[in-house]
Amino acid sequence: MNNVETTNEFIFIIDCSGSMRDENKIGLAREAMLLFLKSLPMNCHFNIIRFGSTHQALFHEITAIYNEQNAQQAEQLTNQLQADLGGTELLKPLQWVEQHSPGESRARQIFLMTDGEITNVNEVLDLCRSMAISTRIFSFGLGHSPSRSLVKGLARATNGRFVFIPSNTSVDIHVGEQLQRALQSCITGIEVKWSLDTTVISAPTKIPPVYANDRLIVYALANNPMFVVDHNSSVELYNDKSRLGEAKIDCIPNVSMNGTIARLAAKALILELQHSKLPSSIKKNNSGSLQSQFQEDKPSATPSVTIDEKEVTKKSTIELSLKYQILSPHTAFIGVEKRASSI
Repeated sequence: MNNVETTNEFIFIIDCSGSMRDENKIGLAREAMLLFLKSLPMNCHFNIIRFGSTHQALFHEITAIYNEQNAQQAEQLTNQLQADLGGTELLKPLQWVEQHSPGESRARQIFLMTDGEITNVNEVLDLCRSMAISTRIFSFGLGHSPSRSLVKGLARATNGRFVFIPSNTSVDIHVGEQLQRALQSCITGIEVKWSLDTTVISAPTKIPPVYANDRLIVYALANNPMFVVDHNSSVELYNDKSRLGEAKIDCIPNVSMNGTIARLAAKALILELQHSKLPSSIKKNNSGSLQSQFQEDKPSATPSVTIDEKEVTKKSTIELSLKYQILSPHTAFIGVEKRASSI
């Protein structure tokens, strides 16, 4: 499979907040970017986004073709990188990227370099999970004290990889390893066809790109758990280009009878429901910077999720949670006892 056909969008998101001046972390980012620009395959698509209190993209479109002219623009911008954009507002550039889906049959790779901590880590990670159907994030924690939960969480939420680069070290090896992982071949647009004597729901309903040496798990939740497997029972994987494979199903293992696999499938569906729409907390667009001088509330330019959509998602989540006896955000509660006097 040709890498350029399937893994050809590379977006670099670089922290240019004021804290990047310390320990010459902006120098690490500059050095890493120059190496990336020399290593990208020709005719791929790319963009560079700087962020701080605001964010600025090199190209107005979400990506531009990587050719000699655009590469020169990118190199010029990289050589001029400064830590001059104020606080650390990561949510806004990620929202901008999320609003522009990758082209058909493309998988998007994001390389994100940061040193900072943010207050809205959960909102950022929720957004990243909603992007995981088409996007992987390769995160770089720069300096001696980046937010490890943020750097690791960004990669884990999107099936990417993370790396920490201390100050005064070479970035060559780290850049090479991350780019090699991002250039892996992948298969996109995978669909599953279940040929069973009952109606089933696939979990997850949307399958993310599958990369070399990755494991793909897809569950089938049957409406009638007592259905009988016959010689025609099978499962087939395919995409719009070809039939990828088929497996005959001649028996259902006993382990499925205790409900464990069904609960795993229901959990996969609940997670997909949770992240199919951006949570309302993200839509508020509040400041997430820990640098107090840059914290302010601004009106959101993004329309919020409608009440009907929220209610449908909530109802579906509760039904799955109750039917399969697993916890969800809408069926887990904590009781707090209030006492009139202290002991």
